[in-house]
Amino acid sequence: MFKCMILILTLFNFIALAQDSTNFFPHHVGDMWEYYEIDWSTRDILDTVQRKIIKDSVDRIGNHHICMEERYLSQHATWKGKCDIHFVIDTVKQVWGKDNRYFIPPDSVILYRLNGKQGEQWVLYTYESETGFEIARIDSIYWDYYFNELRRKMVTLFYYNEDSTATYGIGSYVDILISGIGLCFVGGGFDLGWEWHLVGAYIDGVLYGDTTVVGIKKNKSIVPEKLLLSQNHPNPFNTETVIHFQIPEPTELDLHIYDTLGRRVRSLLKRKRMSAGKYEIHWDGRDEAGNPVSSGVYFYELHTEKQRLVKKMILMR
Repeated sequence: MFKCMILILTLFNFIALAQDSTNFFPHHVGDMWEYYEIDWSTRDILDTVQRKIIKDSVDRIGNHHICMEERYLSQHATWKGKCDIHFVIDTVKQVWGKDNRYFIPPDSVILYRLNGKQGEQWVLYTYESETGFEIARIDSIYWDYYFNELRRKMVTLFYYNEDSTATYGIGSYVDILISGIGLCFVGGGFDLGWEWHLVGAYIDGVLYGDTTVVGIKKNKSIVPEKLLLSQNHPNPFNTETVIHFQIPEPTELDLHIYDTLGRRVRSLLKRKRMSAGKYEIHWDGRDEAGNPVSSGVYFYELHTEKQRLVKKMILMR
């Protein structure tokens, strides 16, 4: 009987995930992804690329507008709060955006259909005199383990063909979306020359994969003797500050920022299971919606399963 109940609950979880189509494309402000850019032929790592959502807004008809900033670590670039990539999730769960792999005129095409079915395809662009078509097709949707959890994968192919109904074509590229994570792979073999492989992510306050790549750093050589929340630095600060903390044993924790009225401004960590060690995390002075907060006094609170610590900091614009 107990095993049957577990099976039923598991099935309910699968159904819930399957119904949440936007789960393929998380879009919380502060979400970040890091990829290795890999040479297709030599398999060498060419660079490390980071993407971070800096703004998410909804227009009057219900479309979500998502601004992403992108940087290559080889260029020693810093976050500038610039919208490098603009996506729109419309009311029928289609993701519109610019695909830089194609030299085609539209500034925005349907890149993904989050509630699409396996085998579904659509035309991205029709060339003059209908000499050919750029096509997208959902090649497969299936369950697989990713970051130690069972998740759905959606594989979308992009290709050219003279027949708009063709299921394959020239210059095929591949994007893979993972439920609860987002884009985990971009590739296309010899024609593209490179691939992106996801190595770490920070989604809605939860860390996945290589946590050293998304703003949290850990000193693995030191095991602290007690819980400690240090003063942020710089303090006062103008654009960004660093918060240090240490935990003596594995625990689940939260790290929130509040204003002087007790309102939660930003969640840097939510229900995150972390091992013993010393950590640092950055705050960019923005709220959950990606808007810069005003000058003033703020409090940051570290809450573990056993203890709660609070410190004060000052933001000066």
